[in-house]
Amino acid sequence: MRALALGVVCAGVLVAACGGDSVAPLQGGILRYRASSAQGAPLLVGSLTLEVHADSTVTGSWRIAWVAGADTTAAVGPQVGSGALSGRQYADGSLQLDLDPLYADNNVFLSATPVVTGLSGSWSWSGFAGPLAGGRFTLTR
Repeated sequence: MRALALGVVCAGVLVAACGGDSVAPLQGGILRYRASSAQGAPLLVGSLTLEVHADSTVTGSWRIAWVAGADTTAAVGPQVGSGALSGRQYADGSLQLDLDPLYADNNVFLSATPVVTGLSGSWSWSGFAGPLAGGRFTLTR
């Protein structure tokens, strides 16, 4: 038992030492978008073009379509087509984006954290009543 506890402590120290406190800032440019349902079924594919500003705000545009063979009756909100986006990158590297920044409802929000291949997180379609649907997504170069 003592060896197990020591191993857990050592692993924690190793992860903390390797992880560091700083995350490389997001680089602007074109990222590939892939989204799935909450159950993991592939739904959407496209691209986001991001511009990261000095004050950590993010602006850009998106172009997203259904994956071939996807259930096009799935509730994904207004994230099929194209439009402008806005959001913010935080000190920990996480990213929050709104795909419909000019609307007070009927929005698609993306919330992501850095991973080895890019960013990974969840999408949420929200209206005045709150979340209507959601799932997972990735952004890669």
